[in-house]
Amino acid sequence: MYEYKEEIVIEPEAPVKPAREAKPKKGFGFKRTIALVCLSVVLGAGTLGGGVGAGIMLTRHFLPEKTQTPGAEAWPVFSYGENDVNVVPMEVKLTSFSELVKDVAQSVVSINVTGTAQGLFGIAESQGAGSGFIYDIDEEYVYVATNNHVVAGMSSVNISLDDKETVEAKIVGLDSPSDLAVIAALKKDVDALGIPYKAAKLGDSSLLAMGDQVIAMGNSLGAGQIVTYGIISAVNKQVNVEGKKLDVMRTDAAINMGNSGGPLVNSNGEVIGINTVKFFGDGIEAMGYSIPINNAKEILEGLRVDGVIRKPYIGILKPQTVNESVMAQYNLPSTGVLVSGVDENSGAAEAGLEPWDLIVGLNGEKIASAEDLAAKISTAQVGDEVRLEVYRNNEKLELTVVLGMASGEE
Repeated sequence: MYEYKEEIVIEPEAPVKPAREAKPKKGFGFKRTIALVCLSVVLGAGTLGGGVGAGIMLTRHFLPEKTQTPGAEAWPVFSYGENDVNVVPMEVKLTSFSELVKDVAQSVVSINVTGTAQGLFGIAESQGAGSGFIYDIDEEYVYVATNNHVVAGMSSVNISLDDKETVEAKIVGLDSPSDLAVIAALKKDVDALGIPYKAAKLGDSSLLAMGDQVIAMGNSLGAGQIVTYGIISAVNKQVNVEGKKLDVMRTDAAINMGNSGGPLVNSNGEVIGINTVKFFGDGIEAMGYSIPINNAKEILEGLRVDGVIRKPYIGILKPQTVNESVMAQYNLPSTGVLVSGVDENSGAAEAGLEPWDLIVGLNGEKIASAEDLAAKISTAQVGDEVRLEVYRNNEKLELTVVLGMASGEE
């Protein structure tokens, strides 16, 4: 705290003896007063404070009424004091994520896989790398979440906590439609490494907004654990990957090959996404996508418990949307979904559904598109019966289909 207090005193002029006829003097005048103040500034540093102080006082108050006494004029005494000034230095807090990264790193694993592929000279082994994170631990196993495309079809899977020592893991469950998988290593094998580890904290991805800070962690390019920093660029997006539609969020944190399956972490150290895919090419930059953790939680638990996701399956192959334009062009009786093919081992085949049937309703509700049909089927359970309304050769039929279970490898 700085303190500054100064008192400025303007002394009254000496009385003037009256002449033969006492006449009141005119006031000193505003202009003359300013001139006097300016003169005091010129006279030297000794009067600088007084001159400036008087100038400020006079300009603020425009000279209050003067006091007159008989035969003389007197100016009142003014004092000017500056209020105490509190000087508070600005505090700038620079955020480091090093402690957060150290904590979360105890849940992140590097995944190395070996598979077989047909080569020019016969069957050959192929090597691959990915990432994952520990999301559950019980008395026997350490469970790791990752992407389906990282481990599906692999003959061996190993995980590492420090990019040096590895332990063997097994595939617990795969789900191709969501591109999620669960692998597990024996807890005693992981304990034997002597490296601290723990299950990651899972956050709430529904709370994310554009601009939120995030960190991507994983086995980037197979070179071991690497951390990149960025923000959430977009939420509630959908991308097509190898014929599958994934609900994702976008980040500008660098995601590269080997990052797949690794966690996207918020500034609280909570996993809010699973890094899955990156778009690249000319004119494309910083377009990485992650599966929101809220979308993954139920699937991961289903894979851990059952090894599969019990999703209902009707058995319609390549359904085609019939809109009003298509209806008019091919002289069809209604809009709806045209059946291109039927899985012969499905409930649809058993119910008598045939290729080129036109589905127009399900359980009494109109079906407008292939997406509409898929959405309604997804809300049912395996083993449920659904009633399809279809047109076949312009004749309306009703078929009852028992829903089967979708394979995780479809």
